[in-house]
Amino acid sequence: GMICSKQNIFSPTVITAMVWFVCATLFFYFPHHLPDLSSQVRTAIAIWLVCFSLCSLLMQSCCFSTSTIKCNVTIRDIYFWLSIACIPCLILFAQHAIATGTTDHWALNLRNAAIGRGENQEAYTPLYYLLWVVTYLLYLVDEENPNTKRTIIMGLLVALFGAVTMSKTLILNLFIMTIFILYTRRIIKIRHILIGIAAIVTVLLIMQGVRQAVTMDKNATQSTIVLYILSNMSAFDTLQPYSSEHFGENVFRIYYAITYKLGLSDIVPVNPILPWIEKPIATNTYTTLYPFFKDFGYIGIGIFGSLLGLFYGWIFKKHQENCLFYTIMYAYFCTLLVTQYNGDGVFTNIAGHVKMLLILCVPFVVDKYKLLRR
Repeated sequence: GMICSKQNIFSPTVITAMVWFVCATLFFYFPHHLPDLSSQVRTAIAIWLVCFSLCSLLMQSCCFSTSTIKCNVTIRDIYFWLSIACIPCLILFAQHAIATGTTDHWALNLRNAAIGRGENQEAYTPLYYLLWVVTYLLYLVDEENPNTKRTIIMGLLVALFGAVTMSKTLILNLFIMTIFILYTRRIIKIRHILIGIAAIVTVLLIMQGVRQAVTMDKNATQSTIVLYILSNMSAFDTLQPYSSEHFGENVFRIYYAITYKLGLSDIVPVNPILPWIEKPIATNTYTTLYPFFKDFGYIGIGIFGSLLGLFYGWIFKKHQENCLFYTIMYAYFCTLLVTQYNGDGVFTNIAGHVKMLLILCVPFVVDKYKLLRR
């Protein structure tokens, strides 16, 4: 992967191989009480690695037309002021979540409200958060018209949303997007990334302690690592292939959600918050392989692993050809590659990805067709 990607550590193949290498290493050498992984897990991961990597490298070997389209600065600035105007929305959410929470711990009340365990019974996924992410990336990636002050403000807003919703994943996503762009712009090197990884792990452990109102001593740290990194593979071991009630109900959840919303079908879409299991450990995350294996078995892992490999290889190749739009796009989707050990982030949240891409397209479309002049 490194050889075929011009020594880029952020290539899809390198990230995917490294993620599973780290998970496997931790599983075999880190102290835990989980059962040994069965052939089901090993076979599924092997199929995923081979299909995803080969298709990603195949797409990277292709030649595509390059694009010189830039981001329209006026639209970017409009995005910035819209982002500032949305700050009260987050404040109101936090106030309501804490006031209506069912526990005595404010951090847990915030987290419950964010994942749909609060009064509204729906996960909190506001459109303004996607606007914040897009605006942050637009400022961060711009070398011709840099604005350091606004870049920092937008980064703080994205981090604030992660902190208010007590989401370790969103904080991790911010970190990954940032180091990818900074590495691409040659502002940081690998040693800086390694220092950053140590720092972000510390931050995430602190968040876990705050959220659970516990002191993160050695035992708590070990339990957190086992729960959030190692348990996913053991949870996958409990799945049965082809066990979905309806055809492709997990992979094609967006179809069932739209048809149900429009009254065209009486099939209720599956809950994106997956069902909990208690053995071998209490968890509801099953790695990114969950929807493909549950709906279509090993064949599904091979097919959708290949499709995602082609997708990631395509946007990464476009990024390497200095297409600014695809650099931002890859920065956004790169976070889903890193967290594939945890769960699927592409198909489960495809509606959110479409919204993000629509927001991202506007400043580039405006620049391409010269709809605004500055």
